[in-house]
Amino acid sequence: MDMLHAYVDPQSYAINGTITFLINISPEGKMNRLDILPKIKNSEMFIDDVKYAMKKIKGKWKPAMKVTTPVDSKVIFKVNFSTNTYDHD
Repeated sequence: MDMLHAYVDPQSYAINGTITFLINISPEGKMNRLDILPKIKNSEMFIDDVKYAMKKIKGKWKPAMKVTTPVDSKVIFKVNFSTNTYDHD
């Protein structure tokens, strides 16, 4: 989490709560898709920042195996993401 916060600019997003990350891992061990739930404002920018952070933190993933063959897989994890940015109307 510390590394994720280091690479994702908290001033750009007003995220308070749990974000679910859905990551697809290719048979080669590369993250080839990242989605987040729930959708947030500026989600495209947030996803780009998180992808960059993930590549810096974990460049290559260990792919799932079916018997002895690497296969596509999904990793799902939840992060309680709170920032110091609040919308004061």
